[in-house]
Amino acid sequence: MSERKQLIFMAKLSGQAERFDDMLVYMKDVVKQPQEMNMYEMDLFTMACKSVIEARRVAIRSVNSMESEVEPHAQQQVDEYKAAIRMELAEEITDILHILDKYYLSENATLGSKVFYYKMKGDYNRYLVELQVENEPHRRYIAATIRAYVRASKYASSGLPEAHPQRLSLALNYSVFYSDYLNQPDRGLLIAKTEYKSGIDKLDDLPEDSYKDAASHLRLLQDNIRMWEKIIAEAEVEASESYVDASSDLRSPQN
Repeated sequence: MSERKQLIFMAKLSGQAERFDDMLVYMKDVVKQPQEMNMYEMDLFTMACKSVIEARRVAIRSVNSMESEVEPHAQQQVDEYKAAIRMELAEEITDILHILDKYYLSENATLGSKVFYYKMKGDYNRYLVELQVENEPHRRYIAATIRAYVRASKYASSGLPEAHPQRLSLALNYSVFYSDYLNQPDRGLLIAKTEYKSGIDKLDDLPEDSYKDAASHLRLLQDNIRMWEKIIAEAEVEASESYVDASSDLRSPQN
């Protein structure tokens, strides 16, 4: 068995054992090899990264949810523990981005590999945005996220079918970034509606092995579209009512 096959086998074994930190170590070694990853290997790498990162994101949310129950004298300990988890998370994300930049994209990379690379760069810079406060690094990570998603979108639209799962997954994450992270649901809605409309029209053209993933992404896009349309409509009503109230105040006779 070749070294690459051994790494893939151990990554699969680690994933089945839910030892995702081990799985990520094996998949990082796969990425470092000169041979370009196929779609199955990309999925394994994505699964390992997502599982490791999400476990730490969940840990932070869990600590946050307990803060209201913490006695004042213990608050410093909670803050220090949460800071340690945040640092661990930031270091892991930064390492993933470093490995992607240094090893992943070859000069002869396929279109799918380019979309995968820039989408992952967007996703993991987005997680760094989530970790930062309002300062210069925060703005830098926002800019890096947008640049990566824009590049991924250009590659995806240039050659991937409209209903390709990779293209729809990119649209889903890109639109969520604008709505949930930048508080711009109108921009998120535009991205989601554009890709949903073109994707749903071509869904039946997909091979069977891609249909299920594409249909799942389309359902999530549709759910987000409905949610953001409602948010935008409510905001417009609220703005209109505020305008009417302000106009009424201006017309009221002054004593």
